[in-house]
Amino acid sequence: MNRENKSFGVSLLNLEMIWWLVTALVIAIILVPIYVNIPYFEFYLFNITYIVVFITFTRYVFLIKYSWIKDNFWAKVILALLCPLLILIMMDGMNQFQLFLDEKGIESLMREVPNEKWDSFYKFIRSEFLLFGVGSIIISIIFPIRMVISVWRARNSNSY
Repeated sequence: MNRENKSFGVSLLNLEMIWWLVTALVIAIILVPIYVNIPYFEFYLFNITYIVVFITFTRYVFLIKYSWIKDNFWAKVILALLCPLLILIMMDGMNQFQLFLDEKGIESLMREVPNEKWDSFYKFIRSEFLLFGVGSIIISIIFPIRMVISVWRARNSNSY
């Protein structure tokens, strides 16, 4: 292994850290307004999971050559095998959110939100939850297929 490969490995680690910082920034931008207005929101964990899965898996699907996972056979296999369980958990979160909206209504959460912000805030919460929820479920279906393709290419032709 020559020096250029080592420096490239370090840059992949730096790139991975930058992506995790971007993911944390997106989480903060999306969830801080919710936390400020509704500190007892019940779906923070699902929301964070959706955002992390959506950004990370989308990045790995399209930019696998520039990630730490590109040469790691077992990481690809383990992540691909965890996807069905992750899909079920995320679908359960979507179901719980919809059930909450149907049974208790968003009014139970937004008691302290001023009336002038109520309509736009309700649309924001519902839209971002559905965007990242559905997006993360869809990318979790695509992700294992991409990992199988990547493993196949790495085994047969040394590409990704």
